[in-house]
Formats: sequence, structure tokens, C-alpha cells
Amino acid sequence: VRAAKLLENEKDIIFELIGNGQEKKNILKLAKDIDIKNIDFKDSVSVNNLADNISDADICLGIFGNTEKTKRVIPNKVYECVAMKKPVITADTLAERELFEDGELFFTKTAESKSIADAIIKLKKDRKLLNDIAEKGYNKFIKKVTPDKIGFELLNIIRKTTNNSFL
Repeated sequence: VRAAKLLENEKDIIFELIGNGQEKKNILKLAKDIDIKNIDFKDSVSVNNLADNISDADICLGIFGNTEKTKRVIPNKVYECVAMKKPVITADTLAERELFEDGELFFTKTAESKSIADAIIKLKKDRKLLNDIAEKGYNKFIKKVTPDKIGFELLNIIRKTTNNSFL
């Protein structure tokens, strides 16, 4: 929300926040308190509508908080967006780095609004970089995170830990 406030004068940048997560009440209060005008808040949507929303986006946002959870997860929304070949801006965390490298996601400082706003402007101005990140993130997803790839990896782990060759 604070990054959106920093970009309020960029009339062609509109944020769309989707969902009814546990922080929504606090986020809505903050948006009201700082009189934000460039965020469209939406309730949760169906999977099909979510895909449409992601498809319509130029840039998708990942996770940015300064919490223990932020440090240890790659949220579903990151997977969903890279799977749809969208560039993702997200906090630079150990969890994100466990799978993604520079150039596959656009990493920002954790919980720093200016870093997020600067990343959005950089991608807005550099279409090649935006497209490269989308392509590289998608390629990483296809290479490492599809159900077939994860299933194969899980099967190998089970084989190694159980010494079962019939699997």
C-alpha cells in the first residue's frame, strides 16, 4: 500500500489487490488513513477469474512482509504468476532464492516500499527486462515446478529413503 502511495502520480499504474486474507482489514485501514487512490481492492475470486486477473496484469507482486513466514515461503501467487509467464516482483528471501535466481524474479528489499516502487518503475521503463524476467521465471517453473517435475523428485526421495525399487 505504501509503495502504491509512492506511485500515485504515475496515472498509468493501478494496483489490484485480490483476496480476503488475514491482513485485509489492516490494509484497508492503512489505505484509508493515507488516502490511497490507485488501488482497486477485490474480494477473493474464482480460479478462472484469478487467471483472467493475472493475464491482464503487466507485473505481479509476490511477498514483501518482514515476518518469519515471509522468510520461509514461496507463496502460491508467485508460482501462479510465473506459470502464466508474468514478471514477478518479490522480496529477496532465502525461500525465494532456494528456487529462483536474479533475472527469474525481480528481487526487492524486504518490507521496503521505496524498493518495491523503484522496481515497478524500472520494469515499466524497461520492457526488455520485464519480458526477460517473465520468460526466465516461466522457464524455471517449467524446468523445476510442474506437477510432473515435483512428482518425479518426490518419487526419487521416497526411493532413497525407503530403499524401495518397485516405486
